[in-house]
Amino acid sequence: MNPVPFRAGYRLSAASVMLLSSALRAAQPGQPAEQIVVTGSRLPAGFKAPTPLTVLGSQAIEDRSPATMGEVLQQIPSFGPMDSPNTAGVNSRGGGQINPDLRGLGSTRTLVLINGRRHVPTAATGSVDVKVVPTLLVDRVEVVTGGASAAYGSDAVSGVVNIVLKKKLTGIRGTVQGGISERGDGEEHRLSLAAGTSFAGGHGRVMAGFDYVKIGGIGTQLTRSWGLRDVGLITNPAFPANGLPNFIISPNVHSAITTPGGLIVSGPLRGIAFGPFGTTYNYSFGQVFGSTMIGGHGVDQNENLLALLGTPIESVNALASAKFDLTPDVRLFTEFSGGFSDTGGASQEPRDRGNLVIRRDNAFLPAAVRDLMIANNLQTITIGRVSNDIGKIRLDRDDATYEAVAGLTGHFGAWTADASVQYGKNIYDLDFGPNNRKQLEYLNAVDAVVDQTTGQIVCRSRAPGCIAVNVFADGSLAVNPYVNGTAHFRLVTTQSVAAANLRGTPFSTWAGPVALAIGAEARRDHALGTSDPISQRVNANGSVGGWILGNQLPEVGTIKVFETYAEAQAPIARGLDLNGAVRRTHYSLSGTVYTWKAGATYEPLAGLRFRATRSRDIRAPNISELFENGGSSNTNVFDPVLGRSVQIREISAGNPNLEPEKADTLTAGASFQPSFVPRLTASIDYYDIKIKDAIATLGAPTLAQGCFAGNALYCQSITFNPDGSIAFITNTRLNLAQAATRGVDFELNYSQPQFLGGRLSAKLLATRVLRLTSTTPAGVQDRLGQVSNFNRTGGVPKWTADAFLDFDRGPAHIGLQARFVGPDVFSTILHEGSGANSINRNSVPAFLYLNPSASYRLALSRSRSVELFGSINNVLDKDPPMIPSGAAGGINESSTNGQFYDVVGRFFRFGARFTL
Repeated sequence: MNPVPFRAGYRLSAASVMLLSSALRAAQPGQPAEQIVVTGSRLPAGFKAPTPLTVLGSQAIEDRSPATMGEVLQQIPSFGPMDSPNTAGVNSRGGGQINPDLRGLGSTRTLVLINGRRHVPTAATGSVDVKVVPTLLVDRVEVVTGGASAAYGSDAVSGVVNIVLKKKLTGIRGTVQGGISERGDGEEHRLSLAAGTSFAGGHGRVMAGFDYVKIGGIGTQLTRSWGLRDVGLITNPAFPANGLPNFIISPNVHSAITTPGGLIVSGPLRGIAFGPFGTTYNYSFGQVFGSTMIGGHGVDQNENLLALLGTPIESVNALASAKFDLTPDVRLFTEFSGGFSDTGGASQEPRDRGNLVIRRDNAFLPAAVRDLMIANNLQTITIGRVSNDIGKIRLDRDDATYEAVAGLTGHFGAWTADASVQYGKNIYDLDFGPNNRKQLEYLNAVDAVVDQTTGQIVCRSRAPGCIAVNVFADGSLAVNPYVNGTAHFRLVTTQSVAAANLRGTPFSTWAGPVALAIGAEARRDHALGTSDPISQRVNANGSVGGWILGNQLPEVGTIKVFETYAEAQAPIARGLDLNGAVRRTHYSLSGTVYTWKAGATYEPLAGLRFRATRSRDIRAPNISELFENGGSSNTNVFDPVLGRSVQIREISAGNPNLEPEKADTLTAGASFQPSFVPRLTASIDYYDIKIKDAIATLGAPTLAQGCFAGNALYCQSITFNPDGSIAFITNTRLNLAQAATRGVDFELNYSQPQFLGGRLSAKLLATRVLRLTSTTPAGVQDRLGQVSNFNRTGGVPKWTADAFLDFDRGPAHIGLQARFVGPDVFSTILHEGSGANSINRNSVPAFLYLNPSASYRLALSRSRSVELFGSINNVLDKDPPMIPSGAAGGINESSTNGQFYDVVGRFFRFGARFTL
């Protein structure tokens, strides 16, 4: 069952508490339900800020039977595309983390807190993987959907995810569950345990828990019937002369420049492909569009459609806390947590996209081809090859995270104070190999000749240790230590924090008590990244990185932050409260900034409450944006000099001179609990966020298009080959963008306690995004309604909604979740019809996914029980829409987008929860 989230601003009357019964169902028979305290601010409990707030209780988390916390957060439509094991794709820094992204503005603009405190980042971007907290220790998750920097600190531009741990836990609780897709892959295993007790006559309490999660990988889209259609995106180089659109989405899109065994791509021998054991055959070309084609040979071989649909993950996370009452008013608390995750899988295969030059005297060249070269007076041929025989380059990402917290809380009359210190460390290791390719060594090894003295096949260069390789025919190339190896990158991030807070109700006016909170925090973040020598190699064309994949460069940097804040709320008249906050933040690199918030709540009638806030919010540049020295990845751009799409290296560079982003946020809404419809609550909230000085890069496709269109500024980021074609592109982060979004959140809850002998409850959460734009020197890009990653740029659907219908009767429960993604477009910059930026199909239909669940509780005694449960995701087994991006890297190498649509298909979960 999925309990009803509720927003700050609701009157917590007996009727509204009744609506939370499903959330409170977590309390076992004979045990009182823990109080749920919702504030959405730093103020004392009971004072509710005017900022919209959604809360998921512990039972909401359990009833979803999630393998990770990210699945729970995805129930809230205000979250945009979220990283998950099914969206990692070909990510040069590895996948598998769950980083919340509110409003589609990026995970770096969503602040993740644990018990109101920052957590050591689990990535160089400053993001926190929400898997780090054991699920059974979570009391609730508070999601502040609006600017909250003044109350919570920098980075809360689009909102805050605050994971609040249980205050006490008695006995032992556990969950054992498994899952598997209908196709027999993506298997899941989860074991969660939590226990707690008191000691010293109740003056102390201890609590501990851990999660073990193992998620099996899922192969490429070829493991699904929809993937076998080879639906791809084609850039039409002959537009408009051939009368076809500028871009074409089509099935049976194959490569015109590569085969697994090698393909001659130019000259009089074009079309000769290399088969097994030195044989050749004539490659059948379909309708060719530069580097791609429709039809012909190459079925299931399109290298731009072969990312993994699911990343394998194994993780263990544990947390232990202890509290001890030194006096009736002073409490000492400590908290220790640690976790380890191993993300495996594979990236793309080594590829030669029609650029591998072979000389006529190559020792492995089939004699028949050599004879044809002699007959045609050719000294060289150029081939394209996808090295399936080497396999997808394996990746292994290990994350180890540790954190320790110690502090004191005290109650002094009308005041409550707390002070704490914490230290955390994240160690991130990423290996690409051992079948990664050293580019220079590979070219040496490919250029093989027969030694006239010994008769042995050797490398023409006679480079020390060089082992000649045979690239002709699928299966001819083998891993060897000269050509292949492992790219390694290690990043160690540490965070030290000291914080103190004071909150209370110092006085009252005629209208009621005045609440005040003040505090200060000092923080130091430090990162040290190291990499292998080949990743740091400078190539002949000036690019950096000797591997075909990986190539992270060393980085080091420190950020020091000191913040002070104050927040107050005061009643002005009956039913009218004003709320305000201000924060001063000093960054060691970019100086001092101020954030503020002003808001009000007004309840003119019982059950009807209005709320509004206006705030200035900030996000400081993270360590990656400041100090990254040139991590690189492969991407596709259209090169008009060559007349086709080419894969080039895109180098990302940090900038220590970046300034903080600044955002202006407006929220306004109302909640309604009519007396004439008992147990019905409804809310509506409008939001408007405008960000200036946004940190961004233009992206390689945009830089290439702008440069060849005559923009000299864009050309400064491009390094060219002697013939004028693109060698590589460097993307430097700059405060060059603006971002804006606005929309409306809806929430509707209803329950009927007397329905067929049981209790029926219904909930609807929906978000209508009205605007999502990015403005750079390239112009304004409207991302609203774009559900593809065209040009490596994502958007958000206009409509998303989640509906829940739950029925409880005695120990039995059945539920149904419906997730809706509205009708949208492939790309907002394309249109159907003719002319520039035309595409044959730009519309994407609406999708509805149904996920039923059921459970049955067996009471073993007053305090012991076992609950059996099961659920089915995508019970109708709906295939995703065909929206290929046509680009290499990340989630792009697929015929669809796993951030919005299900790529797995029907998936079964089953398990048991127990309380002892």
